[in-house]
Amino acid sequence: MKCFPLLHLRLAVKAGVLALWGLTACTSVPEEGTVTIPPAAHEDEEYAKVTKKWSKSLRVFDRFQNRLEMHSVLFTEEMRQAYVSRWVKMRGDSRTRIGMDVGGKLAVFVSLFTPEDDFLRLDDEALWTIRLSYGEKVLNPVIVRRLFDKELYQSFFPFIHEWSNEYLVVFDVSVAESSDAMVLPSQVSAQFLSSLASVELAWK
Repeated sequence: MKCFPLLHLRLAVKAGVLALWGLTACTSVPEEGTVTIPPAAHEDEEYAKVTKKWSKSLRVFDRFQNRLEMHSVLFTEEMRQAYVSRWVKMRGDSRTRIGMDVGGKLAVFVSLFTPEDDFLRLDDEALWTIRLSYGEKVLNPVIVRRLFDKELYQSFFPFIHEWSNEYLVVFDVSVAESSDAMVLPSQVSAQFLSSLASVELAWK
């Protein structure tokens, strides 16, 4: 057991340095230990390969200004499995909340940025119309869910930043129909339509 004046004890953490102050206190300092830091999303080779396959991005500039930025990931069964696998690497248990539980339906993860604050509300049907072209089907979403745990999702999708809003858009298509590219229709595309911009992202 060693005693330290807490006034002089500093604990280094990822986000910076946390200063502890107060009276003298005693604490145990282990002489040996193991720390494992999971790789960043782009360094996780297996996960990055699958994410690249199912990701689409688009930026719209007007007079050299970023008018709209949209990143999306199609959550096929292959993508869902890669996401769960990375979750287990980070948290050690797939039974804990993974944030992408969509009841076996096909979903699109969307990160949206625009300086027009109103249009950040992708879940506002008065501002945005969302459709999925799936083979000969044209589907409307059954769920458009705002995701708030930005720090969590940044560990999976590095394109997220502090000014973006994130959403999970769910369509009534079973992921069993879309487990890999071989069983997808020749083209799947998501359309996001508004008076600000009309965006189509296609997976071929």
